[in-house]
Amino acid sequence: MNSRRVGVAVALLLLGTSASAKPKVPAPCKVYFIALENDNATRGAALLGLNRPQAKWYGKHGDRGGFSGICYLRDASRISSASISAPVYEILWGETRDTEIYSYTTRETATATSSSSDGTTTDTTAQVPVAHTASSTSFHSNALLLLWSPEKKKFVAVATAASRPNLSRPNLTSWRFFAFGLAGAPSSSANLLENALKAIRDRERLRLAK
Repeated sequence: MNSRRVGVAVALLLLGTSASAKPKVPAPCKVYFIALENDNATRGAALLGLNRPQAKWYGKHGDRGGFSGICYLRDASRISSASISAPVYEILWGETRDTEIYSYTTRETATATSSSSDGTTTDTTAQVPVAHTASSTSFHSNALLLLWSPEKKKFVAVATAASRPNLSRPNLTSWRFFAFGLAGAPSSSANLLENALKAIRDRERLRLAK
């Protein structure tokens, strides 16, 4: 095969690979949002920013697809300035943890040893009920959606959002649970962020469609 043709083919292949690997350019920002957490984890003080589950979800799904044009505002100080003319929403949220204690019974083999008058012993086995106690933990988040009012110079509540319950229940047949306890349920905050952005998308549908 002609070496020149081979070189051209390799160059075209590399060019195609480079073009396909080029990251997708985010859509222009038409709506902004910030997030503040206020719950037991923050000890009653509002914490600005996305937590780890939210940041992971937003890095994968945010500002693309059905959420194109809805951008996370990293510099909240810009809200009161004239540099942003687009709507700015605040997602004020908190996560609640509920634990339920429950009991169940298993049947286990027990051995009893008896002695006779002549000194001989006899072992007797039987199935006996054994009571256990365990727990299940669920996490759910709720949010208040607020919109920045340039006239009032403050955020005004406009809607609410909630996550689906995120349940972590132990495997009752696993000895590891009883030996080490419940490791912890996954956070519901990412699902809460998704639902809040859906609420923003529904409110700003006409603006986002332009």
